[in-house]
Amino acid sequence: MVSPRLLHTIAHHCHALVDLTLCMDKKSPSGINSSIVPARQPTIPFSILAGSLLSLKRLALMGLVCDPQHNKTASELLVFAQNIQPLEQLSIRSCQGIGLETFVEFASRSNRRLVSIDFQGLDFKTGQELTDTMAAFAMHCKSVKSVTLSCLNSLALDGMLEALAYYGASELQELHVLGHDTFMTPAQIQQQQQQQQQGLAGEPAPGAGNSNSSNSNNNNNNADGGVPVPFTQMCHLADANAALSSLARIPLRRLTLYCPGITDYALLLYLAQAKQLVDLVLQEPTTMVIHHPQFHSFVQQYHPAGPPSPPTDVNSDQQAAQAPMGSSTFLGLIRARCTGLKYLFMKLTVEIAQEWIAQECFRQAGLDKCLYQYRTATGAPAVVLMWDSRTRLNVPAAVATAAAL
Repeated sequence: MVSPRLLHTIAHHCHALVDLTLCMDKKSPSGINSSIVPARQPTIPFSILAGSLLSLKRLALMGLVCDPQHNKTASELLVFAQNIQPLEQLSIRSCQGIGLETFVEFASRSNRRLVSIDFQGLDFKTGQELTDTMAAFAMHCKSVKSVTLSCLNSLALDGMLEALAYYGASELQELHVLGHDTFMTPAQIQQQQQQQQQGLAGEPAPGAGNSNSSNSNNNNNNADGGVPVPFTQMCHLADANAALSSLARIPLRRLTLYCPGITDYALLLYLAQAKQLVDLVLQEPTTMVIHHPQFHSFVQQYHPAGPPSPPTDVNSDQQAAQAPMGSSTFLGLIRARCTGLKYLFMKLTVEIAQEWIAQECFRQAGLDKCLYQYRTATGAPAVVLMWDSRTRLNVPAAVATAAAL
């Protein structure tokens, strides 16, 4: 545990300290996804460090619990943030109870020095809290080049993406939104999916973000909901078209987006505008509109085979028959249209991968050699499509893997 004596030693003898990582307790739970109720932490007197670390550039906090009922860590951390030197890198992982005011102070003090933000396992209760936090960094820290977000309790990302675009994140080159593999009972999974569907519909999800209560009831859920099974928790997009339209205004070179709610149509619209994008990592997009006549009209306009086709009065059935579009053809369109894209990594289910392999156009494009089967951290089988133009498509080791699916 971080003691006052340790902090006094750092404050009085480490004036040239550049990199500081404080891990509160190696036995503390890994944030909101843990089924263990966090133990009470004593007050961590961060104010001891206020104004003393004049050379500090990189700060990482892990396992911090700010609980006003049991400690004064929140107010101590706020004093530290108000007197900190401008940071270049800020990493906060598996921490609970950090207030918006503290994040705003970190952002305003770091200003144009900050280039990297890493938030993992924080207890934002709503998408608005995440939006307000990231808006503060987007407003004050115009030089941020990399943002990593992970384990954020199934929050909606729409507001955050709009805030980044609104404040003009002109230097942002990398955005990584990651999921988290965990074990949940069927009853918990069903509840999680219901909350997510309500969020997609714009309705408030009852109990969403209340990680402490849901985690503390895990034992009861295990008894009522059956045996825990692998499940991936991810953020989501409520309106993919609007969210990716906002994202297209940010000159990203690398994008990782593990979240449901992305449609093929919205993704292709985004990629048509994201001229600087080089690396793309995402969850398999939904096919909600892939057979919609409007999507086929869009494909005819952006297909690399020739110039845009003039609009016709052909009915939707004939139009669909003239332009059959499957998932593998869609991937081919991405590769041909997005000439700047060098790396594509897509996480698939085993069933979808088997369906794609059976399609002739998928094999003709050589994409069957880019499928790799693996097991997630929870042991669940999964498949990834990894296409890398820098290493070409003829990867002999991948052929046997694809054939075994």
